[in-house]
Amino acid sequence: MSLPPRPAAAPRAQPAGAEAGRGAPAASEGAASIQHLTAAALESISEGFVILDREWRFAYVNQAAERFIRKSRAELLGTSQWHSFPEADDRLFGREYRRAVAENVPVQFEEFYPEPLNAWFEVRAYPSAEGLSIFFRDITERRKAEEALRQSEERYRTLFNSMAQGVALLEFTNDESGAPRESRFVDVNSAFERITGLTRDGVVGKLASGMFPADHAMWGEVYVRVVQTGESVTLEHYSPGTGRHYEVFAYRPAQRQIAVLFHDVTEHMELEEALRVNLTKYKVLFESFPLGISVTDSEGNVREVNRIASRVLGTEPESVVGQRIGKPEWRIIRPDGSLMPPEEFASVRAMREHRAVEGVEAGVARPGQDVLWLSVSAAPIPLDGYGVVITYGDISAHKRADEALAAARREAEDARASLEAVMDALPTGVAIVDADGGLTQANAAYDRIWGPSHPTTRSVADYHQYKARWTDTGRDVLPEEWASAIAVRDGATVIGQFLEIERFDGGRAYVLNSAAPIHGKDGKVTGCAVAIIDITPQVTAQQALARSEVEVRRANGELQAANRALKEYSDTLEERVDERTDELTRRTAQLQGLAVELTRAEERERQRVAEVIHDHLQQLLSVARINLATAIEGVTAEPVQKSLTDLDALLVESLDVTRSLAAELSPAILRRSGLAAALRWLGRWYQGRYGLQVAVEIEAEAEPDEETRAIVFNGVRELLFNVVKHARAAKASIRLNRTADGRAVIIVSDEGHGFDPETLRAEGGNAPGFGLFSLRERLEILGGQCEVSSAPGQGTSITLIVPPSKPPAPGTPPTPAVAPLKIAARRRTAGRPGRPPCHTKP
Repeated sequence: MSLPPRPAAAPRAQPAGAEAGRGAPAASEGAASIQHLTAAALESISEGFVILDREWRFAYVNQAAERFIRKSRAELLGTSQWHSFPEADDRLFGREYRRAVAENVPVQFEEFYPEPLNAWFEVRAYPSAEGLSIFFRDITERRKAEEALRQSEERYRTLFNSMAQGVALLEFTNDESGAPRESRFVDVNSAFERITGLTRDGVVGKLASGMFPADHAMWGEVYVRVVQTGESVTLEHYSPGTGRHYEVFAYRPAQRQIAVLFHDVTEHMELEEALRVNLTKYKVLFESFPLGISVTDSEGNVREVNRIASRVLGTEPESVVGQRIGKPEWRIIRPDGSLMPPEEFASVRAMREHRAVEGVEAGVARPGQDVLWLSVSAAPIPLDGYGVVITYGDISAHKRADEALAAARREAEDARASLEAVMDALPTGVAIVDADGGLTQANAAYDRIWGPSHPTTRSVADYHQYKARWTDTGRDVLPEEWASAIAVRDGATVIGQFLEIERFDGGRAYVLNSAAPIHGKDGKVTGCAVAIIDITPQVTAQQALARSEVEVRRANGELQAANRALKEYSDTLEERVDERTDELTRRTAQLQGLAVELTRAEERERQRVAEVIHDHLQQLLSVARINLATAIEGVTAEPVQKSLTDLDALLVESLDVTRSLAAELSPAILRRSGLAAALRWLGRWYQGRYGLQVAVEIEAEAEPDEETRAIVFNGVRELLFNVVKHARAAKASIRLNRTADGRAVIIVSDEGHGFDPETLRAEGGNAPGFGLFSLRERLEILGGQCEVSSAPGQGTSITLIVPPSKPPAPGTPPTPAVAPLKIAARRRTAGRPGRPPCHTKP
């Protein structure tokens, strides 16, 4: 509300003997009349009016003031304002009165005065040279102020023009029936001019319908009702004429008149609408944001959380609000598992550093639950009473995926190292080719077959550098005809290409070349594995056998001719023919045995490599340790002794590695103690290496021949590896029995995922069932059997029936009794004077 102008003249202080409320006589009759009129006017208003002198004493009190403040003039005149009303000193009364006097400005305010008045007052105070003139009223009786406005033109004009609200006084004319018809402007105040942009002279006397045609239809009806009933109305209204919102209060001050008080609330309503829109946006964003959100106060306590936060934290909002996320029962940990101190929390850092902190990885260790891993960001909120807004997303699945990926990577690296070791130990040439046909990896046997200087290919087109001929036609092998080219192009497995190759050292060799495709997770061919076997000795033997057959046929012809010529020598000749026939049969059996020998060559080579490692490399390492021990004893320099001691530790570690590798290639227990003991050892080895619990049951011991025993043992080992790799089972069993005719029967079973055996039969040796297919083929070639019983989700049981033992084929080379390197080691040890012979662990 606007302030009224300062009064033209305030009544002087009353002399002690004057009548209460009356002023002292003036120097002239005119001045006295003005003073009496002013005093009468002040006595007649409904507002309280007092004058405080420069010492804050009451110099004048009107009757309304006596009524409002419930004290008489006699009690107040000459007393201090602060003594009579002590509660006013520390309230707005005291502060505003002092400001008005100090700054010489009028003040206006509303304030509550407690007991004994217990009322709200609207106060306007005006400073002057004599003191402070104060108007006040009980604003709970606002209609008294309106009545006072109607009764006193001066008071009305002061109030009218000092109001912050726009005010318009209108008067209605009546029609023939006496009902209100048209309203005409009688007066408007300054606020009306400011709000509407119209001047008082341009409005007074004009019809409201002419001045505001767009608003009159609604306003006119409301104003007529007010004039007719005398009931005031308060409403909010939008004016199309001005495009503004108004809060309107209309009442009837006199018959046929209506007073309209209004003020522009457009900015207030726009602010409220903007606030509503912003609150709606905030609420929608808060609840729909895909991250958990928490808002804290300035002390770090949670004020509110969104729906995502409740789901991420696994609790109800009311259990979090008012608490700290870092409460003791929720241990906050770092990524390394150590306890995260509060000063590292994203929220604490954001409040301390007054900046946004993003991407802090923290784990919430909740009692009885898995650690909840979160990515936390926080930013300060620049509002009083608020602290920070915290966003966090659940990255537990991502963390578990990273850990699984790291474990898989370690497993893959271990498998790769094992594969490289196995490849280097195989007598068969093995190579890995990429999807373009480029050579990426090859073992030592592959290099020996082709020669150490063979070129590295980058694609199938580079295969022209490798020279080979088909043995059946003699035609050169084209690049696209190689097994590896077919495997990467068509995704087909090619087995046993019989070729004559030109080695890169100038020699020639006969080989069996095979390749199998490698498929990625999407089923596409990512490369292939190549196996090449040098069968030159077997081919040479076969060619010699063929020449023998020709000679036999020629001899038979000669015998038949001699038989015709010399009948008398028929009996002798028949005996000679029988001998040659037996020889031919024996040679034929040897030729058939070559195919079986190919399946056994790999195992013999594994055994040979294991023996070389055990008998040669381990002996050399042991001899090296003995020599090193002698060297350590003869050295006095401490740094040299330490270096030699470290070297000895490396030799010990090398011995452990060679023993483990020899055991994996060809366990000595298989040859020394037999199949049953080897199976028990294998069960313990898998439990120690992979955590697979293997139950070994020996119902009846049976010992096949040495080579078959090794094939069966490796087959069981491969089946257990399939359990670890594919079945996902924690337990497996091996049962050894024998048939009525003495053949060994081994059953390997698990309760894992299982599979459909028809899939294995349909693929016929293609990956991923190549290992099991190969085992079955080798057993059948030797006269054994492999039976598979499995179904998805029902585990797997594989039975291996070992062929009967056979005597060793004639001409099979015996295993050397003592390896040359071992002999050399013994000689070297024995030749050192003053040293005992070397005793090494086998």
